[in-house]
Amino acid sequence: MIFRPVPIALLLIATIANAAPPELTDKDLPRFPAVETANAVNTFQIKKGFRIELAAAEPLVKDPIALSFDENGRCFVVEMGDYSERRDEHLGRIRMLEDTDGDGRFDKATVYAENLAWPTGVICYDGGIFVANTPDILYFKDTDGDNKADVHKVVFTGFGNTKERLNVQALFNS
Repeated sequence: MIFRPVPIALLLIATIANAAPPELTDKDLPRFPAVETANAVNTFQIKKGFRIELAAAEPLVKDPIALSFDENGRCFVVEMGDYSERRDEHLGRIRMLEDTDGDGRFDKATVYAENLAWPTGVICYDGGIFVANTPDILYFKDTDGDNKADVHKVVFTGFGNTKERLNVQALFNS
C-alpha cells in the first residue's frame, strides 16, 4: 500500500464543513437605537484635534452613496434609490446641495440629473460632473444657469456591459 499525504487544505475544508455553526447572541450583535439627526454627531468618537459637523441631512438628500465638491463649494451627491435589484427602474439621481447663507450647512437642494440606473460615483470637473453609471461614464453640465444639467453626454462606455447582473461592491466609484 502506498501512502499519499492528504493536503492540509483538504483537511481544513473537511473540518470546516463538519464544524457546528457559530452560535450568536444579542450580546454578539448588539442593536443600537435610532438617533435623531441633530444628535447623530454626538455618537461618533473623534480623535483629539478633529471635529465633525453635520452638513446635510434628509430631506435635502436621500440614500447618499458618494459626493464631490466643486470649485464653488457646492456638493454633488449621488443618490442611489435603486439598489441592484431595481436597476431597471432608473431611480438614481444626482442632487446638488448649496449653502446659500454661508453658515457651513447646506440649506438648498436641487435635482441636478435624474433617471439614472444605479449611479455609483461623482467627480466635479470644469463646471460639470462626471458620473459613474455602469456601463457608462457620463458628463453633466448646467449651461443655462437653472442648476439642472442640460448637457448629458456618454464620455466612455463598456464597464460591466458583458454581465447580466452586476455586483455593486465591484463597480467603479469616486
